[in-house]
Amino acid sequence: MGEFRTSDDCVAGGVAAALIGRNGHVYTGICVDLACSLGSCAEYSAIAEMLKARESEIDTIVAVCGSEIVPPAVGVVN
Repeated sequence: MGEFRTSDDCVAGGVAAALIGRNGHVYTGICVDLACSLGSCAEYSAIAEMLKARESEIDTIVAVCGSEIVPPAVGVVN
């Protein structure tokens, strides 16, 4: 984790997330913020990694920004 600029129009890594699937595997992701207002949350990125591994059940998820734990993106956890 740690924010970095990939181009004039893109910043990534300001928020990071990790989740543990029901099988115990850990999946991680970072946010991507684009100048055009598109992008993705770190939680969604971690979920995409989990889905690529053909897993679909989350046991635990956490997001961090700097040294602080932040609430997961709205709608990620029911």
